[in-house]
Order: sequence, then structure tokens, then C-alpha cells
Amino acid sequence: MSESTIKYCYGCGVRLQNTDPEKTGYVVKPEQTLCQRCYRLTHYGDTTRLKTEEADSDEVLREIASIDALYLYVADLTDFEGSMIPGINRHLANKDLLLVATKRDLLPVTMSNSKLLRFVQSRMKAYGCEVKGIVVIGDYAKDGIDEVEHGLRLFRKGRAVVALGMANAGKSTLLNQLVKPEKTLTVSPYPHTTLRLNAIRCGDYTVYDSPGIRVENSLWNRLSPVDIRKITLDRPYAPRSFQLRDDQTIIAGGLCAISIYGCNDVSLTSYLSENVLLHRSKAERRDEFLEKHFDELEPRLIERPALTQKTVYQGKNEKTDIVINQLGWFCIQGEFTKIEVLTPVGVNVLFRKAMI
Repeated sequence: MSESTIKYCYGCGVRLQNTDPEKTGYVVKPEQTLCQRCYRLTHYGDTTRLKTEEADSDEVLREIASIDALYLYVADLTDFEGSMIPGINRHLANKDLLLVATKRDLLPVTMSNSKLLRFVQSRMKAYGCEVKGIVVIGDYAKDGIDEVEHGLRLFRKGRAVVALGMANAGKSTLLNQLVKPEKTLTVSPYPHTTLRLNAIRCGDYTVYDSPGIRVENSLWNRLSPVDIRKITLDRPYAPRSFQLRDDQTIIAGGLCAISIYGCNDVSLTSYLSENVLLHRSKAERRDEFLEKHFDELEPRLIERPALTQKTVYQGKNEKTDIVINQLGWFCIQGEFTKIEVLTPVGVNVLFRKAMI
């Protein structure tokens, strides 16, 4: 393609080309506007090129920071801690942010919206992130889209809008509801679907869909596409609870193990995809169980050694969430002496005041 006919894929934003099938942006015919990668991902679920193509996060942040815009910060309520962009206040100093917390419909209906809003506010404060407003939406961005549009009218002030967030937070899904029927962005349950800053006209202003910020040490990079689907929540949580005494371990697939010592009527509830199989064992037999049965666990890491990072918690005996980024969380209530969490090296583990 000549410089005068440069086109960009309307699905992922990458520059189109019809000379090299092995590179991003390839189209069979110059007049096509959807690259082969997006076409095959959308129509056939083809993930063969998915994990080799990731946007450079620093470059993305530098590029979007140069735009005079209202920033639509999209965070996944089912992976809220994993949705927090490290140092966002530094990258977007003095910028106006509107937080959109997605996937409300996947949380238990027994959790009130007022309690959920207080949770979001407290977590944003803990991260030192100031926002103009917070909108909570569900039903994969269809429920609550009016509130998002209301927030844009309040805070946009004639500027463009930039959607940003960690990979797989739901930006493209949300924007498809905002700009419909102007364009359809490529949406999939896999991270790093959007590859480049993608400008879309929305009425009298421009919306930019940015690539998902790369998740360092992510579980996604250590799983097959099939197992990425298994840990991705596609229906409301079905919490699974255990009553624990003495020293007990709950093993979640081949992805993490939660050992609780000195249990005295402890209740442990998991908030994970139903496809993540849970196993219970005595804490003293944890390592033996993992060594003997690892290849039978579902889902599990592509390569071993697997669970070699240990995170220890000896905090207060209050209702607490044990959060494993990209996977979910466990809520513990009751008296105990110590918690040990085994995960792959680098995967973030966090303890917070219970969300639910």
C-alpha cells in the first residue's frame, strides 16, 4: 500500500498491509478493512497469533497522554486489583478520569450497589487514584450505558475521549455500545485483542480505543488459549464454600494453593470461574498432592515448575479477601494463625478488606 492509501483495521487499529501474511495487519485484498487476525479471531476463534502480538505499554501511555481528552478508565470488577494501572497518576497527571467499573452482572445480586460503590471508592483511594466520577455497569456494557453517556456529557467539555485500562478489562465491548453502529471493534475473551490506538468517530467527537496495558507476570502468558477461556468468567459467580479446622489447603486447579493454619471454625469461599476445579487436602500433604496430581489438575500452567512463589499473611482475624490477579479471590472469615498462598512466580497476591 502506498502512503496515500494507508488504512487501519477497524477491529484492532493496526496498520493494514497486503504483502506479508506473517505480520500484523495482513489483508488478502487491499480494499479489505478488517485484518486477517481479527477476522479469524472473530469468526473462528483462531488464537494462533494472539499471544505473540502485544502492544508496548509505555508507548501506549505516552501516546494517549499527548491527547487532550477525557479518559475513560475501564476496570473489571471481577479482577479489580488486576485492573489497576501502576503509576497511572504519574502517567496521566492533571488529566480528567471517569472510572467505568464493568461486569457488575457477574457479581452476586445480594451485594447492593451502594456497598459496591463504597468498595470501589475505598480501593481507588488506596491506590491514590483520583477520578471525576464512577459508573458501575453490567451485562457486558449493555446495562448502564446511559450512565456512561451521562458522565461523558458532564465531563467531556468538547474534548475527545480515550478509553484505557488493563488488558481484558472490557474496553472494546464498552465502546461498541457507545459508538454503535459506526464501527464494530474486535472483542474476544483473550487479552491483547486491540493492538494500536484506534480512532472512532462518535457523533460530534472522537473516541480512541487504546491497547490493553500489558499485565506483567500474568497468568494469561502461562496458559494455553483453552485454559485462558477456563479461568475467564462468562457467567455470574457460583461461590463455593468450605468449613475448615486445624491446618487445611484448598488447591485451585494447577494455579494456586491456599493453606490456612490454626483454623478455628474458618469459612473459606471461592469467587472463581466454575471451570477452575477445587481440591481439598491437609496442609501437611499439600506439596505431596501437587507433585503427585499436578498433571491431572484443571486448568494448569503450560510449563513446570509451577507453584513456587509463597506469600504469607498473618494479619487480623477479620473478614478478608485473598486476591490472585487474573484468577479471582477467596474470602476468609474466622480465626486462624497464618495463611500461605502458593502461586507461579511474579503473580500478584493481595489481601484486602472483604468485597462481599
